[in-house]
Amino acid sequence: MVPNMIIELDSKEEQVEISVEPDEILRNTLADLVSYWDLKGNHIFESMGERLDLESRWAQVEGGRVINLKKASLDKTLPDKTWRRRIANELDLLDDVETEVREEQDSYSIKVLLEGIPGPVKVGKTVGKTFKHRFTIELGRDYPYRPPNILWRTPIFHPNISPSEKGGKVSCDYLNNWRFSYSLKGLVSAISKLLRNPEGSNRREEKTCVEAYFTLKERGLFR
Repeated sequence: MVPNMIIELDSKEEQVEISVEPDEILRNTLADLVSYWDLKGNHIFESMGERLDLESRWAQVEGGRVINLKKASLDKTLPDKTWRRRIANELDLLDDVETEVREEQDSYSIKVLLEGIPGPVKVGKTVGKTFKHRFTIELGRDYPYRPPNILWRTPIFHPNISPSEKGGKVSCDYLNNWRFSYSLKGLVSAISKLLRNPEGSNRREEKTCVEAYFTLKERGLFR
């Protein structure tokens, strides 16, 4: 049975009844965002006193009370203040890696130095390990609705990471199945795991990546 909820609208002193699907609540309840559907199937978002546009309606919530509700166009971006606050909070959690942040009007560029994690590298015909990795995380104005862009900057011999001279692109489950609730810390953790355990299902097609795939496959390193 689907429960109903009552949300007060201060602006009109009226109430709106909405239907909440329990499984959707489990999937969409996030640190700063709770998603609901009304009885007509329209999307309503609560967002900690900030405005979020999505599909046909948006709800502005303050102190647990909806203070506005109106039609809105599809706009998959956070309000600028919320966007910058979220990124700042996520950067604070990256306390175990060295970062250099450049903030632009509609984007962030975050240079990351990841040390102590073994990753495959090829020198001549010999495949060895390197323990120092540099890459850049680029966040657009549509973050976190869309995943970051990763640019690898140091030598690597990996089926999921193209060499820097070939674009330095990264393919992994965390990026390919990106969710609003994912974070920069989770991304760095996923990359750390990727270095140790390549993902055969996300192999890139650059020549070096294909070579790395077959070389590392022989060593049983795939998961």
